[in-house]
Amino acid sequence: SPDGRWLGFASTSARKLYKIPVDGGAAVPLMDLPTFGGASWSGDAIVVAQGGLPLVRIADSGAGQAASLGPFAAGEIIQMSPQVLPGGKNVLFAGNTGNEGGPPDPDRGSIEVLSLVDGHRRTILKGGAFPRYVGSNGGTGHILYTFRGALYALPFDPNKLEARGAAVPVLNDVMGGVDVAGKFDVSGTGIFVYQKGSVASGGLSTVQWIDSSGMSETLLAKPGNYDGPRVSPDGKRVALAVRDGANEDIEVYEWQSSRTTSLTFGNGQYRYPIWTPDGQYVVFMSTNGSMYSARADGSGQPRQITQGKATAAQYPWSFSPDGKRIAFMQSAIAGARLQLWTIPAEEQDGQLRLGAAERFLTSNASDQLPQFSPDGKWLAYRSSQSGSFQVYVRPASGQAGQWVVSTSGEADWPVWSRTGHDLLYKNSSDNQVMAVSYAANGDAFVADKPRVWLAKFEEGGFDISADGKRIIAAVPVQSASAAPQLQHEVVFLQNFFDELRRRVPAR
Repeated sequence: SPDGRWLGFASTSARKLYKIPVDGGAAVPLMDLPTFGGASWSGDAIVVAQGGLPLVRIADSGAGQAASLGPFAAGEIIQMSPQVLPGGKNVLFAGNTGNEGGPPDPDRGSIEVLSLVDGHRRTILKGGAFPRYVGSNGGTGHILYTFRGALYALPFDPNKLEARGAAVPVLNDVMGGVDVAGKFDVSGTGIFVYQKGSVASGGLSTVQWIDSSGMSETLLAKPGNYDGPRVSPDGKRVALAVRDGANEDIEVYEWQSSRTTSLTFGNGQYRYPIWTPDGQYVVFMSTNGSMYSARADGSGQPRQITQGKATAAQYPWSFSPDGKRIAFMQSAIAGARLQLWTIPAEEQDGQLRLGAAERFLTSNASDQLPQFSPDGKWLAYRSSQSGSFQVYVRPASGQAGQWVVSTSGEADWPVWSRTGHDLLYKNSSDNQVMAVSYAANGDAFVADKPRVWLAKFEEGGFDISADGKRIIAAVPVQSASAAPQLQHEVVFLQNFFDELRRRVPAR
């Protein structure tokens, strides 16, 4: 706390924010906390980030209700890492737009300032996370922030709320990420401390097979900006998104012939490919929010098959095994949580056509990543309804019934095995891939206790091979200089303010 008498902390198990006297005593609950994205204490108030919800402000006594500082901006899905600026009238924070349900995208991050007086907000820069304003005795300060493993410094005027020069990278080995705190801190007298981390090579990755023992086999060895690989129904091809500069295209790679077929051609950003069950088409999303389809052999041009919105995008995720329905996720309005939908599909005159979308599930939670089971009877998905993300199963028919599959930690990325009665998912808390055997008892879904399928998996999402023996994932390329023994090294720097003024002078 500003007076040094209290220590604030979040409990992920109790899902609450607390304060406790520094001199000893009982912890005082301040607010319920479904997820925690940082907090900043100013005077007798605390600004709190809840990740997938807008920032709120609470009294540090715990009295009264939390006041929302929202709403989200168009397409925004997280607000993180708040810091109340000197004077107590504005709060600095990190936002990120789009891409809910997929791996966080550093390029979609932004550094924002929000007025606590009138709610007006201003974007300071695009591409960045975990901003921290540092200054000395009211002099010219800087905003420090992380971006793709590097620490940047931006000269900043906290009174005019504007940059006073260009951002400059000052350290290239600071651990941090889009949706987590940067592993650094700085004192008011210019002492800087940070944890070293492996630095990905410009966000590049390779595509690899990984079996349950952890053995990997490289499928695409050339480093690239790969995302969302999906294995074809015949098990011989993979569809994935490949970024090149401002464009992101859908490609199909056939590993037996090492042939790559482009389905889109550098005129936008396309993501989240899924296969039709017959392997003839690939459906994917454009950043205009609509779904498109293209023939998997590359013949013809991609066609827009729905009319979505950039602020309420439609994320195609799974085909029913008969090919007659697509499960997708979409927010009803800009900034709202994702919900589950389905839409009928059929092939007419050599083209894939869709009918009218129908809401599959309406809830107050964020429901994501819907996956039809191989027999078409069940739909697995990820939901925050319990306060933390878990994997659930419901009848694909829409009938009543719901079963929770995951049992501990945060669960993510449900994928059905194509050959056996197993449902895989990622335990994000332990970075493990879990497997759950299941059976049907009439209209009931009966799940066994989850077991560890892969003991270590730190990547985002994955798909499973046709024989169910391996998963496929985009694995980040690590720089040669990032030695494993440096993962827990902490660096202590003195006179950091002098270094900032020398290397990043204000304009």
